[in-house]
Amino acid sequence: MSRHWVEVRLTVPDATAFTALAALRRLGIDISRVERGSVYGIDSSGSDAALLESVRSDVSRFNINLHDARTRDGVPGEGEMFVREVGPSTSLRYARDDNGSPSTSLRYAQDDTFVVWRLFDEEGRRVSREVLERARDALLCNAACEEAELPE
Repeated sequence: MSRHWVEVRLTVPDATAFTALAALRRLGIDISRVERGSVYGIDSSGSDAALLESVRSDVSRFNINLHDARTRDGVPGEGEMFVREVGPSTSLRYARDDNGSPSTSLRYAQDDTFVVWRLFDEEGRRVSREVLERARDALLCNAACEEAELPE
């Protein structure tokens, strides 16, 4: 089994991302768009297609009417930051099927679960690390209970 990474995003307008955009603009951060998703580190021995099918069948994290899923790298890319809660947690969580029973085919690594924030400038390009740092410090990461990972 190896660690794979999946991002789940809303396919409908994201009120949280819109609110973050409005707040960051009011705080003087010059951006035009904010996207938000969830990134999961998942232990799996199957193909990407089988992994995505398993994620899409996990009703505790995915709603076919609201979400899209894709595989991705486990590190933030340009204009992205990963934010996760810090503190005590269990190391693994099993997905749930339609009946609420644990699924033995899909295990989420709790320590590898992040919110991904993706920020864009006025020209639609992903923002610089400096802008990400300002957004992190101003709003997107509560240093008391979260930590952020920025691109290298």
